[in-house]
Amino acid sequence: LGIEAGRVTHSHPTGFLGSLTAAVFTAYAMEEVPVPEWGWRFMGEVLPMAKQYLKSSRDWNDVKGTMEPFEKKFARYLKLRGIDKPGGTPSW
Repeated sequence: LGIEAGRVTHSHPTGFLGSLTAAVFTAYAMEEVPVPEWGWRFMGEVLPMAKQYLKSSRDWNDVKGTMEPFEKKFARYLKLRGIDKPGGTPSW
């Protein structure tokens, strides 16, 4: 649902993946998940499901070239901030 809702206003994969991220982070906030867990939980739990969904969608061939850079940049940011795994201490 998060992906399709994002596609309404964001046709580029980076846009609708950003919408998905915002939706998931909002849910984490409402569930009172500690902020340092958001990134690695998203990468380990949500993004694989999103990728699976997108592989079965109408335009996977257009999307797949954007997935890898999105994942790499997201992972690099988490590592830079020290929050790429459980128990990480954020450095800002």
